[in-house]
Amino acid sequence: MQKIIAIILTMLIVLGMVGCNQVITPGQDGSKLPIDGWETTISYANWSDDASISNGALNSEKLNSNTGHCPIYKIDTMNDLKQFKAKYGEILSMNQSYNEIPSFEDATSKYDEAFFEVNSLLVIYVATSSGSERYGISEVENDMKSFTVHVKQTNNPEVATEDMAGWFITVAVQDSTIRDCESFDANFNNAK
Repeated sequence: MQKIIAIILTMLIVLGMVGCNQVITPGQDGSKLPIDGWETTISYANWSDDASISNGALNSEKLNSNTGHCPIYKIDTMNDLKQFKAKYGEILSMNQSYNEIPSFEDATSKYDEAFFEVNSLLVIYVATSSGSERYGISEVENDMKSFTVHVKQTNNPEVATEDMAGWFITVAVQDSTIRDCESFDANFNNAK
């Protein structure tokens, strides 16, 4: 009897995770979480030092010093996504790809009203001194009050271009994971 109940519970959990087309949350115990299991996308943004990029970020107070922080934004609805594209579209590139990296428009085209009913997008802007560099996420920290995304360089090119570049890293998260979070941050090398 116990085996039957265990099998039924296991099936319900599995069906619940795959049947709703929702992002699966890796864990909520407050520890550093590996990025496996989080839906992330890298897209081209171009480079800009326009102050509105920092001023509009959720972690703007941490961006004034050279401590390795990246601007992070939270998008809760399709309307928020449209407003984000409109606000930063004149400063950064929304429709341009870069080599193998898709445009932000292409990278976010899969999100719809149904997605935003139970999820949000966190968007991180990474500005670099070379278009040869690529970035991703090493881990996520969530203690239910603060949510921090740790960014890392994912390649080490032997020859680098000298063009300034910028990337958007999007992280899809369930609203229940960040509901009580009061602060959001993104940084390199686990900067504080």
